[in-house]
Amino acid sequence: MRQVLMCDECGATYNNQHHFQTHLRTHTGEKPFKCSECNLAYNRKNDLEIHMNTHTGERPYECEECGAAFMYTHVLKNHMQTHTDERPYKCEECDATYKTSANLFVHKRIHTGEKPFKCTECDIAFIVSENLKTHMRVHTGERPYKCSECDTTFTQSGALKTHIMIHTGQKRYKCDLCDFECIHKHTLTNHVRTHTGERPYKCTECDYSASIKSNVNGHFKSVHSHEAIARQKVEEAKIEKLFNEHFPNQFGREHIISHKCLKGIKSHSRVDFLFPNHGKFQVVVEVDEHQHNEYPQICETSRMNNIVSSWRLDGNMGPIVFVRYNPHGYKVDAKTKRTQTTERHKKLVDLMDRIKTMEPEKDVQVFYMFYTTESALPVVLEDPEYYDEIKPWFAGNIV
Repeated sequence: MRQVLMCDECGATYNNQHHFQTHLRTHTGEKPFKCSECNLAYNRKNDLEIHMNTHTGERPYECEECGAAFMYTHVLKNHMQTHTDERPYKCEECDATYKTSANLFVHKRIHTGEKPFKCTECDIAFIVSENLKTHMRVHTGERPYKCSECDTTFTQSGALKTHIMIHTGQKRYKCDLCDFECIHKHTLTNHVRTHTGERPYKCTECDYSASIKSNVNGHFKSVHSHEAIARQKVEEAKIEKLFNEHFPNQFGREHIISHKCLKGIKSHSRVDFLFPNHGKFQVVVEVDEHQHNEYPQICETSRMNNIVSSWRLDGNMGPIVFVRYNPHGYKVDAKTKRTQTTERHKKLVDLMDRIKTMEPEKDVQVFYMFYTTESALPVVLEDPEYYDEIKPWFAGNIV
């Protein structure tokens, strides 16, 4: 009968003297097996032999499926999972499953918020060390992945692989609905939205939406940024001065119209000028810099519709006129027109005088001024996003 050897420190038992002595070293800290190439030492001879592979480059553990070779048996075991559909490691917090326990361990940090790998140069932290390693190249300037066809370099190998497709002509992403092909997955995602009409990116300041995030960013910069607003104020200030000369104390500036009775839209609209009692009409004058070409027509027409709907729900049933005045360039039948500011201002004042003496022919009317025109009609009316129910409001285009 074999003698049972028991550890006095932890109570572990062994039948083999060699295994028992190896175990005792975990308590004493003794590491008699030292590497001849570096300062590392181990308490087991087998661990030293495996470690030596890092110096010799030897990869003794080979995959029978694909021939990939590894230094360690546990790495080979994890690799073998890639050849099966088995995903035995399941997250307890969500439905995610993984082929290796290591991948599941990393995934759990998404739920715990743990980011143990912190940048020493800035405040960014990461879930996995490889992401930190890649991030550090932002600070060091290192770009180790170089294209063999040109001088372009990259911080990540994946970016290089994608770049090489430019030279090979390979386009791995194909649209199921047409013949479109592209290199990047996000480009295909954006393209598919041209078929579906999906516009998931929305402006935080207005009703503008887009299929591409960069379009919303560009819209915000050109319309809502401090610089854009400052440019708008310059043109609006000119019209305010004109109205003060010809219609003193008859208008409100930057008037807020509440949409509290309308659900699912922005809470209010701001109009540049409101004449609440201009003859028999309420007149909204909007200064549309560059014909508001930064806005889609669905945004422009829905805004007018929301204003009318809010007033009607509030009991304001009087006739309404919108004047859409463009102070910048425009075309008439594809020819660029140049109209002096003094002439523009005179025509605006003439229109306001005419509205003041008009009899209401429609519940709502819209006049466009100095908008691009084809066959006497502003081209905005042909925009597919222009509300059909608003087209009958059109009263004229003055150029």
